[in-house]
Amino acid sequence: MPVAPSDLVYGYVRGRYILAVGDTVSDFDRLPDIRPAVGTVRFRWLGSALVATQPIPTAVVPLIVDASIDPLTGDLLDEAGGVGVCFVAGRYEVTFRFVGVTVPSFQIEVFNTHTERAPLDLPGAAPLTPAPGERFVVNEQVYRDTLAAVLKAQVVARRRSAD
Repeated sequence: MPVAPSDLVYGYVRGRYILAVGDTVSDFDRLPDIRPAVGTVRFRWLGSALVATQPIPTAVVPLIVDASIDPLTGDLLDEAGGVGVCFVAGRYEVTFRFVGVTVPSFQIEVFNTHTERAPLDLPGAAPLTPAPGERFVVNEQVYRDTLAAVLKAQVVARRRSAD
């Protein structure tokens, strides 16, 4: 098996997917029952071949990864059964192949800062999708304060670069 180039960078992704179903006779309460999602999550590389240079120039093309879901917890699993998946850093299209439910696809960017201890949280990376008739309201004052803070930071950065 070839050895990975030493300058190739990686990032970790974790996620947990559970389904809320109507109350069943499997318990005594009236609350919806929770079950792990059944299926896989597909990650497809969106870039061209990466070129690593150490120890020799090498083209690296990440393959499609189909991660499974733990049937007990709903956690995303790698092929070896470990919780979470390690990827070559870059952009990926995420497609969900769950039985009985549709989850919209989206894109993520995995960085080397997504470590095993602080991975990219896949459910948190999904874009917000408003329900029909719902609209997001941005607090006008927060927006203005944010713009002012950005301008102030730019001025400080320019002053420091001029020194």
